[in-house]
Amino acid sequence: MSAWQSLSPNVRKLVLTRKLRIVAVPLFLTALLMVYLGLSREFPVILSWALVATLALHGLCARHYLLIDKNKGILLHHLSSLYPIARSELPLDRIAGFCVTKTFLKRHGFSLIVMMDDGQRVVLLRNRALSEMEQYGKHLATFCQQPFQTEIL
Repeated sequence: MSAWQSLSPNVRKLVLTRKLRIVAVPLFLTALLMVYLGLSREFPVILSWALVATLALHGLCARHYLLIDKNKGILLHHLSSLYPIARSELPLDRIAGFCVTKTFLKRHGFSLIVMMDDGQRVVLLRNRALSEMEQYGKHLATFCQQPFQTEIL
């Protein structure tokens, strides 16, 4: 489980890519070993090496984090790898609260949702354990001074 980092009294960051690196490092070492041992010129061997190397590079370059900056008044959700995948900035003054709900069509998955003052619901994280989502949500709510609730039927 990832832990919140306090960058300053008004800035907190939650880095979520540590588990991915545990998988990416062995893939990267496998790709290097395949080159060291020599690749044959057969198409399936070259294709498998390319797939392993690409997955390893994406895993090693992955950046997924939540950043709360009270100085700028934003909640930033960032996801990227070799290229940007998703980025959203939510103004802190428009956040009405945080909640954890059951993920749609998943039996044991839960989502952390930001509820905006206009009724919009923005998913921050999904498909994680309930205890992990509640911990992240409670910390977000406490730091942003907003309410937190769990909506599980």
